[in-house]
Formats: sequence, structure tokens, C-alpha cells
Amino acid sequence: ATNQLFGGFFADNQQHDADEFVARLVGALEDEANRGRRSLLGSSAGTVLPFGFRLLRHQLCSSCTLHTTKPVHFHTISLPVQPSLTQALAAFQQPEPMVGFRCERCSCPNTTSAWYGQAGVPPPEILITQKRFDFDHASQTSHKISESCRLADVIPSPFEQTSDGLPTAEYMVDAGMVHIGNTASSGHYLAFQSPIQSNSLHVFDDETVKCYDRNALSSEACTRNSYMVRLKL
Repeated sequence: ATNQLFGGFFADNQQHDADEFVARLVGALEDEANRGRRSLLGSSAGTVLPFGFRLLRHQLCSSCTLHTTKPVHFHTISLPVQPSLTQALAAFQQPEPMVGFRCERCSCPNTTSAWYGQAGVPPPEILITQKRFDFDHASQTSHKISESCRLADVIPSPFEQTSDGLPTAEYMVDAGMVHIGNTASSGHYLAFQSPIQSNSLHVFDDETVKCYDRNALSSEACTRNSYMVRLKL
């Protein structure tokens, strides 16, 4: 069934990236959902994106002060490994220069962009891919980044704040994947789920499922190997 869905892309025994698998899986599911929508409502039915989340990209020109917004759909956001997910999200939200972009009004290159929630509403869930693998161009090899990242924290949303600068929403990790192994070309993926309202942590290792206390999210096995995590309000 997997080979049929992805046209044989994952048919061999080579190591494939879990992020790549999720992107292709979600894309295939969205295509199927839109085919069903068109078959029911006709060819004029619009396209829907039932998976992922939307953020608003705010663009500001520092020369003419032109301010524009554009909704952007994400399946996942890729973030460098930081000591905490709070720090990683805060860094992602900071304004940054738009390299190679010129303002549509004054044509100057001094435009910055920043991400915010759509219409002031925080996304109900956010899927994060941590950049655990780095490529060394000198040696032409990949290596794994094993720095620790705290997963058990309550994470304030960086996308919406009150006039006093306080977050309007908070997230917690409720599911994810870890990569067990020392290199980017080998290892083993485990999935976990920890419902926010419970104190349990379920770890899925192929056909084996084990249950732990949620405090296990603080163990080095999780904090140094977390690869994809889902945050929920």
C-alpha cells in the first residue's frame, strides 16, 4: 500500500528521512481529499488544505514603510536545535531580512518579514522538524547534532501576544518522533504520543508499544534524539 501511494519512492532499503515521508504522506492525503471534494461538488470546487496550519507573513519595507501580509500554509516548520522549543520558536518568529527581494512600491532591498498567527488566532497545533542532521561540505559527509532540547516545558506561543507582551496561548508536546543512532545514514525511528490531559507516554517501536510516565520526555533518549514534535494548545 505504501509503494502504491508513493509510486515506489520508498521501495528500497535505503535510509529515508521521516520528515520527507510525512511531507509526501500529507501531500498525498490532501490530493485524495481534493479529488473526493471535486467528485462531489464538481470541477469548480476550490482546493482545501485539511492538514497543517497557516501563518501570516508580515513584510515591512524600512524605506517607504509599505506593510503587506500573506497567508502561508505549512505542514511543518524546520528549526535549528535549541536548548528549548520555546527558544527555537522565538527565534523563528523574529523579523529577518528578505534577501534578494525588492519592495514592490519603492524597489529598495530593505524589506524584512516576520511570522504571526492568522487573524490573531494561534494555530491549534504546530508540527516542528528539528534540524538534527548537518552536511559537512569539506568531508562530504553528514553528521547528527545531539544537543539536548527540552520537550516537557509549557511553550508560550510566539505568534500572538497581548498589548502587555504576554502570550495569548500556550502549547505542550503531545506527540513526535525520535531518531536513535549516531549518523544521518543509519539508525532507527521511534514514535511517541503523550496526550496533554494524561500523565502517560506511549512509545511505538515497530510492533511493540510501551507505556511510561510523561516525565520520560525529560530523559536524554528524548531530549538528545527528538526529531519531529507536535505541539498542541
